[in-house]
Amino acid sequence: MRTTIYLIRHAEAQSNTNLHHVGEAFLTEEGIVQAQKLAKYLSGKTIDTIYVSEVLRARLTAEEISRVIDKKPIELSFLKERKGTYSKDLSFVPEESFDDMKTRLIEAKQFLENLPAGHVIVVSHAIFIKALLACLMTNKLESEETILSIADSLVIDNATISKIMFNKDIKKWRIMSLNCSV
Repeated sequence: MRTTIYLIRHAEAQSNTNLHHVGEAFLTEEGIVQAQKLAKYLSGKTIDTIYVSEVLRARLTAEEISRVIDKKPIELSFLKERKGTYSKDLSFVPEESFDDMKTRLIEAKQFLENLPAGHVIVVSHAIFIKALLACLMTNKLESEETILSIADSLVIDNATISKIMFNKDIKKWRIMSLNCSV
């Protein structure tokens, strides 16, 4: 039994054009177009469920997809982005401890491993998706340094799909594609 997961980073939002933006961010005009392209691409797939971060930019992306594939997105709080800010040199300064994020990563991994066989969409955020992929690549949660080192080497652009699969019979993850634009 296999579960295929389309990990989608939300479409371009105002916060992506202004890293110092605080609060909820709506999609830009380009972001709306990106979300519509994602929806069109996914319209030909058999999708059982859409899961989404509770953050506005992810919800708006999922809603565009939802209109086309006729599945109501289900919000999951553990899919939200790692809370933090950007310094003047544009480096990310986390406000959420790694232990707190690690708890969410474990919850997400267990949730995904317990889904029934089928195809699901998960709309989330770059840092969280990269950390989750790093966790799946190592098959465990190593130290913060290891996970973040792997995550930092990955690129997850706006409105891209990373396709992963969990084989329940052998309890193995497989990354099938990474950061694909549609």
